[in-house]
Amino acid sequence: MLDLGLSYLGLFPKEVITLVKCEVKKFKKIYPCLKRVGFEDLVQECMIHLWNKTKGDLKKYEYIKAYVRKVVVNFLNDFNKKLKADRRKINNKVISLDREKISDEGEVSLYEVVSSEDVLYPVKNKG
Repeated sequence: MLDLGLSYLGLFPKEVITLVKCEVKKFKKIYPCLKRVGFEDLVQECMIHLWNKTKGDLKKYEYIKAYVRKVVVNFLNDFNKKLKADRRKINNKVISLDREKISDEGEVSLYEVVSSEDVLYPVKNKG
């Protein structure tokens, strides 16, 4: 028997739930960023997005499976892009020059370290 984990049966037909889970499995295999996110978490995000998109009424769409696949694939693509962007942000964190650096000699601010003459080497402009 198919284990549905979180029960969406009252909200969506069984074939829609199965389709969403299949798409999530495909994306998790393809994109490394999504491998860090739990399967049930991604399914839940997709189901919430689908619910918000359709307002819970899938019957008004003529080709339900095609529409669901399109919505879920677009959501997963956007989610993957967001994860990649968040990962890049981590590498570019800004450090304040007023932050204190702890060393053996005592506490020195980064501004003092950067502005000291033994650290900075003037660059001549060839313009």
